[in-house]
Amino acid sequence: MTVIQRAAGVGTGRLLAEQMDKQRISIRDLASRAGCDERTVQRAIRGETTPKTRIAEEMAAALGVTAEDLWPRFGIRHAIHDATIEVRLFPSRAHVPIDLWREMFEAATERIDICVYGGTFLWDALHGFTRIIKDAAARGTKIRFAVGAPDSEGVLRRGAEERIGDALAARCRMTLVHLEPLGSVEGVEIRTHGTPLYTSMFFIDDMLYANHHIFGSPAGENPVIELPREAEPELWDTYAVAFDAVWSSARLAEFPIES
Repeated sequence: MTVIQRAAGVGTGRLLAEQMDKQRISIRDLASRAGCDERTVQRAIRGETTPKTRIAEEMAAALGVTAEDLWPRFGIRHAIHDATIEVRLFPSRAHVPIDLWREMFEAATERIDICVYGGTFLWDALHGFTRIIKDAAARGTKIRFAVGAPDSEGVLRRGAEERIGDALAARCRMTLVHLEPLGSVEGVEIRTHGTPLYTSMFFIDDMLYANHHIFGSPAGENPVIELPREAEPELWDTYAVAFDAVWSSARLAEFPIES
């Protein structure tokens, strides 16, 4: 017996959900026919994003309608050649739901790449974060942490810019202390860097959370963009190249951490 996943459409995803129910097409089936992953369909149903042109047209064709039938503004978007993309923007990192971070990290199967200065919020807000990372590594996920070197010029300057003195350097040390148990875990690499970091980056499989830094303002109070790779591959790759540049200049973390 085939079980149909009922779609609950929200906002711009309402018409898509209605057509899926009408045609009795499940999320899995539609993803297969449209040549995308199930997460793309789920995000479209929830109204979080409108798929790129090709995917939107494939979804519509699978449902026997046009893309304009599912997304009335699609024609306008198509007319300007997709010059803009739809992403989720959180006003600050604090606005990113803790359950979203947990869901993404726990579902990661290919990569978790994190580039931060401190990043202590991962342990403060996500109960059992070290275990989450160990579990991810155990299922074959490749994990890279690039953490601010506490005594680096970049970290000390950022602390001065935020008017918090050596508090940022202390947070970098605390993060390295948290990471020490992961230093011997296969599949986990930990490095320290001193780059002038403009954006904290969290790559989780094909999803990126980019936490941009506003001068003089703590990262936790700055906006976060959620960018799926499929939404704009070239832009996504620009961030990935930036991560790799920081990573290549970073040094292998040395444990135990000196106080």
